[in-house]
Amino acid sequence: MTTPKSISLIDPPAAEVPFALLGKGFRPFFLGAALFAVLYMPLWAWVYLKGGATGPFGPIVWHAHEMLHGFTVAVIAGFLLTAVSNWTRESTAEGWLLLGVFSVWLAGRIGILLCGFLPEAFYPIVSAIDLAFLPIFAGTIARPIFKTKNKRNYVFPIILMVMWASNLLTHLDVYGITSGMGMKSLYLALHMILVIVILITGRIVPLFTRNALDDMSIQSNPKVDKLCVGLAVLFAAISTSGIQVLVPWVALALALALVVRSWKWGSLKTLKVPLLWILHFGNLWLILGFTLLAVSSWGVLAPSVAIHGLTTGVIGILCLGMMARVTRGHTGRDLTTDKLTTLAFVLMVGAVLTRVGGPIVGGSAVMTSIVVSAGLWSAAFLLYLTQHAHMLLTPRPDGRPG
Repeated sequence: MTTPKSISLIDPPAAEVPFALLGKGFRPFFLGAALFAVLYMPLWAWVYLKGGATGPFGPIVWHAHEMLHGFTVAVIAGFLLTAVSNWTRESTAEGWLLLGVFSVWLAGRIGILLCGFLPEAFYPIVSAIDLAFLPIFAGTIARPIFKTKNKRNYVFPIILMVMWASNLLTHLDVYGITSGMGMKSLYLALHMILVIVILITGRIVPLFTRNALDDMSIQSNPKVDKLCVGLAVLFAAISTSGIQVLVPWVALALALALVVRSWKWGSLKTLKVPLLWILHFGNLWLILGFTLLAVSSWGVLAPSVAIHGLTTGVIGILCLGMMARVTRGHTGRDLTTDKLTTLAFVLMVGAVLTRVGGPIVGGSAVMTSIVVSAGLWSAAFLLYLTQHAHMLLTPRPDGRPG
């Protein structure tokens, strides 16, 4: 067992910026992602129940696309634009450049939202804007990573470009150019996101836990971390290539490897520390999600149970937990939580249990679970905003840049 290098919350020197919101990548992207989460989920519940104008995408593809390439990518952008600056001691995007990068993401969300009300002639323009974001974002973090020969993180621009390829296939499928690739490409995007999640959680969850609890028995296992990443990449390849016979076995192998890697993470010791237990809950849903994927591939459960275990469970919980932690740490606040932020975490856990439980119960519970889960999700991010929006919008109280 080895101890990973510390991941500092001390920002490298930053240039002067016109507004605090443009100081670091986490500020506009976390604010945008949270607002998107609050507004989008009730809209999705309405579209699901009543139908709505979703343009050429159709409701299911529209929902999956916007949760992955809209919400989740925004959180990843906020995290990586900030983290890469720390890892390399080089600027990624700040000030007007950061505003430009964020504006491309925002324009894509607005365009796809309005797609159902626009003439068909505008569809390619909307697609072009949406497809522009990931290459711009990947290039922004690639420059300092490759400049400093930060080999450990070469993988992130590569993953982002695989996600761009999956997004391209989704758009091409919408126009009938690559028929039948719409959902497959979205599954590929989901699994690339999960590879990023496995990479990041393996680095930060045991580190943050050990530092917060001052417990040196909490350790990571780099060899098992690499095994988990390798199995996640293998699973992405086989699940999108149609080799279904291997899907349950690789999923179970990955779930087992994830159990082994988190065996000495001290999860039970974190139950009184909300900023920690929320991350461990997200890791738990990684294990449960891949286990559910194996079970659903045998026809025991509906596939949506496993998919929402990995999306609502892993992505929802970890995004909210990391947004709260990074916001507090990188704006110079104490790494503690107030009652409303803790309530937000509890509501997110409730959203997961509701969304996963509905299809298991079946019948009318499915529709009810979608509506209730959407409400809990939105409420959780609304509480995040009430407690953290002012931190994102105002300068650090210690006067430091960032």
